[in-house]
Amino acid sequence: MFRRLGQFVKSLVGSERDISGDPTGEFVGKDRKKKRRRKSKRDRSASPPNAFVPPMVWPGYSYPPPGFPLPGYHSQIPFHPPFNLSNDSFQRMLLQHNTKLPTSDLKTGTVPIAPNRKSTKKRARSPSYSSGSESMTSHTEDNSDDVNFNGLGDDNKSESDSKSADIVDEHDWPNGDVERRCLEAVKKETRLGESKWAFRSTGHHPWRGVTAEARKCLGVFLCSNPSCARPVRPKTQAAAREKQLATPCTICKSSLAHHPCNVRAFYYTIVDGGETYSVWEHAGTHTHKRPPDPRQLTLNERTKLDQQVPRAPKATVHQLRVGDLVPGSVPLHGIKPTLAHPKSANYAVQQSRKRQGLLSPDESVKGVFSCFELFANLNTKLGEEFLIESSVSSPAFLMFQNRFMRCVLADAVVSWDKDAPELVGQHGGVTDGNHSFFRNGTLVATAVYDTIIQTWVPVLYTWVHKLDTEHHLPHFRKIAHQIVDICQEKGLELKDEFLLHVFDFAQAEHAAHAESFVEAKIRMFSNWHHLSPEAQAIQRAEWLKMAEKYQVGCRVHFKRSANRIQSSHSLVPPEDGTSFMSKIHQLLSKKTSTESFDSIINDLAATYPRITGWLSWWLRSRIASLIFPAKSLVEPHHREKVPNSSNVIESIHHLTNHAVGKEHDIVSGAESLLIHSRELEAQRRSIQDGHNEPLPPRSPQKPRKPVVPVDDSVNGRAPDTVERLGLPPSVPQDQVSRSTSIREVELLAYVWNGRNSCFWDSGLELLYRAYCCWPEDEAQRFRLQLIQQAKSSFLTWMFFHFHNRRMRVEENQRRKLRQELLIGQQKMSHYIFDKWELLPHGSYGSVTMWLPRALKDGSPPLEIQAHLGIQQLANLRCSSGHLTSFYSPETPIVCHSVSAAYVHALTLNVGHTISIGNYLTRWIPNTKESVDSPLHVHHGVADCSQKSCSHRSSFVEATISWPRILCLSTLPLADGSATPKAAYPSRPTFDNKITIMDDEGTVTYELVGRSIFHHEQQHFTSQVRFRNKTFTYDDITSGGDTLLLPSTDDGLLQSTVQRDMLYVYYRTSTKASTRRSKEAILSDHQLLTALKAPVMVRKTGEDGESVYETESDNDSLDSVIDFDLGSMADVVKCTEAPIIYPRRLPRFYHPYPFASPSPTALAVH
Repeated sequence: MFRRLGQFVKSLVGSERDISGDPTGEFVGKDRKKKRRRKSKRDRSASPPNAFVPPMVWPGYSYPPPGFPLPGYHSQIPFHPPFNLSNDSFQRMLLQHNTKLPTSDLKTGTVPIAPNRKSTKKRARSPSYSSGSESMTSHTEDNSDDVNFNGLGDDNKSESDSKSADIVDEHDWPNGDVERRCLEAVKKETRLGESKWAFRSTGHHPWRGVTAEARKCLGVFLCSNPSCARPVRPKTQAAAREKQLATPCTICKSSLAHHPCNVRAFYYTIVDGGETYSVWEHAGTHTHKRPPDPRQLTLNERTKLDQQVPRAPKATVHQLRVGDLVPGSVPLHGIKPTLAHPKSANYAVQQSRKRQGLLSPDESVKGVFSCFELFANLNTKLGEEFLIESSVSSPAFLMFQNRFMRCVLADAVVSWDKDAPELVGQHGGVTDGNHSFFRNGTLVATAVYDTIIQTWVPVLYTWVHKLDTEHHLPHFRKIAHQIVDICQEKGLELKDEFLLHVFDFAQAEHAAHAESFVEAKIRMFSNWHHLSPEAQAIQRAEWLKMAEKYQVGCRVHFKRSANRIQSSHSLVPPEDGTSFMSKIHQLLSKKTSTESFDSIINDLAATYPRITGWLSWWLRSRIASLIFPAKSLVEPHHREKVPNSSNVIESIHHLTNHAVGKEHDIVSGAESLLIHSRELEAQRRSIQDGHNEPLPPRSPQKPRKPVVPVDDSVNGRAPDTVERLGLPPSVPQDQVSRSTSIREVELLAYVWNGRNSCFWDSGLELLYRAYCCWPEDEAQRFRLQLIQQAKSSFLTWMFFHFHNRRMRVEENQRRKLRQELLIGQQKMSHYIFDKWELLPHGSYGSVTMWLPRALKDGSPPLEIQAHLGIQQLANLRCSSGHLTSFYSPETPIVCHSVSAAYVHALTLNVGHTISIGNYLTRWIPNTKESVDSPLHVHHGVADCSQKSCSHRSSFVEATISWPRILCLSTLPLADGSATPKAAYPSRPTFDNKITIMDDEGTVTYELVGRSIFHHEQQHFTSQVRFRNKTFTYDDITSGGDTLLLPSTDDGLLQSTVQRDMLYVYYRTSTKASTRRSKEAILSDHQLLTALKAPVMVRKTGEDGESVYETESDNDSLDSVIDFDLGSMADVVKCTEAPIIYPRRLPRFYHPYPFASPSPTALAVH
């Protein structure tokens, strides 16, 4: 009997048993029973104490004796494998037999054999419930994770992996013929059939003489790209799996391939010895890669998570995901890979807290009555009265104050009554809201000066749901009534100055304080109820007006606002910064009279007209009374008694958050406020009892060392912050689309009309791609503006054509998209040949020739034209300070022709090739499309715009407004000029992203594409950037649709071509203008005046075409530049940075290569 009992207890350690793993048939029938009766001294050795053994699970076919009750599991029950592990030949033979693979396919070396299993490769037992394999530490492991089934096996595990982890791994990924069983009553708790393979139920089928629920392994989905091979877990529903297969790989966008599996699992129940057992059997071997983990946590993972959560009850989910340096910490991704996802981790942590009762009361409250009960018992829970008033209806508030805080308020009122001279600036209450302490709502706090601690101490907290007057009133009312009560208790006379408050400029706080002031006056007025309603109304109005005398604002808020105004050079010029701040300080001076105050305001408004709105806000009567002594209703001797800013309460907010944290729930926040108040009380008591001395007043902080700005080119940092850019950028091109995958319908473009449409197809396609970069909300506002102000213009038609085309793409309506493309092409032909008459019918033109006329068609307003053209604002100022501004030219410049001469001059100046962004940053404003008519020369002096002023205005600076869509013509770079007198070899680089900088920030552009002219084919094509990919566009096709063709060359648009005619950029920054001073423009213009062009000679090339070469054989820079050391001191010397000048320049070709244009066309061009 004892022998049977020992065998039975021994069998409890193994959780799974191989039901077909005996290759010789030795363990079947009677031989199996004989094998069970064998004893060995090894059976008495204990298993490792750290083995993971879930309770209440029966192993394999080890049935308990009839009628014997199910004992509990114990991880220390001795058990050892029955085989001699040093017998390598037996192990390899067993492994080969069970896997049915040739010997050459197996890994070499020894393979450990677990008890009662076919082989390690077949994984015939559940490792979670057996400790037999844990003693096999002297042999090389080769479990199913290590064996590469058809090349899809997982990474090998090192020999140093923990044995308990191996057991858990085998439990999660059973392989081979495995059986688990447990009592029916505990099936759910033990998760009998727990496994990470993807199974789906296939109904009930006969199995081993019983009806069992059968489940089939769904295998795994793998990316078809061998270099990726990312696995995807199949979903259980057939329709969902089909959708999965149709979805490309998330990483490389390749298609997914299904790797099926024939493994089955069976659930059924049996009755043995009067007990009902649930049995789970796993039949077959998985020959595919493991799918990703399921979202649901296993029993072991849940146990590990429940160990980590209570280690840091206050830790955020993010902190738990990262882990800490304390021993025993395990980051959540170390428990389960799916917990690296923030949402999955948040859900799992909340469930763990709920299981362990670690949720805060706010998170655990369910239902209105539970909430009422929570607040009703809050003071009992806190151990003292702290919640003194509350309201759940409108206004919703919770008011907190303990005995210590009321005592501090009483002492403060007594000190106010004594009016000691050493307490100047320390009277009154300071009130402000802490918006970060509570997760929802705002904490309003009032502080008074405590003469014992000698610092400001909060005396009343109120949580308010909203920030209107109704919600602030209970707070101010409570303070006012408590001050009245204290005066009555102490026998003091209530002075109106006791009710004085310092706060910021929130209108709700001012109104609530005034109302509480009136209520306090009513309470002290004994005959109030004897007054008639009319008299009461008159008295209330008088007291409301009187309350303004006891309201002081924060001067620091005004100074900070003025500093922000002064730092914006578009509002206050840099040279006027000191003068502006001097006037601001005069406004705050006590010595400034009302007349002087008004004079300073008028001077500020006249000198800086753009800040009149800012001045008007601060000059409102109630606001001005709070901060400006010249406009204040507060008595000067009262103002001297109280602080002049709300910094003290803001400092208290900071200290509170620092001490007890922020983003609290209601109950945890109340508890935190109480313990913080108790700490202040302990400070006060220690000083009263003589243990400590009050802290001395803080000395003024030493000014910080000014941070020396580091050039971005030195520190390698791009201007990528709001401060560096000035304003937040708009949505970049690569983030406009909802999806990163590109559908074919999005690549459809205009098809050649068979005659001459290439020169407008190319330009129109580039403009459409630029329009697609526009955020829809901004594009919608622009279309509305077009309808309202320029309904009959060409721009209105073009942008609505682009909008319709974009809608057809989003709706995937291919047929309607083709129609829209055809209509757009035909309409464009009508404008060029019929309405504008730029060319005769059938003639050919340039890709840039129709853009200027398109901008002006229908005379749209300048603000509409500015979306596609560059505007130049000339700013002139007279000696009296009057500013005169006007646009020159009057209409925006569309399709700016890049100046070859200026590019060459800048190249020589910096000593290397410049980018188009450098060229535009050093833009020289001109009155027309020529560098020969600079703005600062033609408008150097003009009459003052003020009629009463007789002084002349001089040019001081230019403001350049950059369009949303920027078009740059490179024709001068290719041709030299309209006549071949001068041509320059330098050429800028057209980068994918360019920046145009000034002192106030950066304007950023992204390249949309460029148009290219092919001289041999006499044809225009385009190269386009779309979602960070490059495409080529040629409207001539052999038939069917014209598509943008993808290019594998990411630098295609930066490659050098013979004739690129047009570049189109889209502005990604909200900053849309730059400023150039007269001095900067003069400095750059001197580069042009000192530049001499090489004399070119027209020659006939080898192919019979005209080419231009230098007349002299001297290719040095001396033949290109006439050096003037006086005006060109900053020009790089040729000996320092030589630039080789080519003898043969690009061929000059006519802008209309196919036919001679009409005189009208030449004039327009």
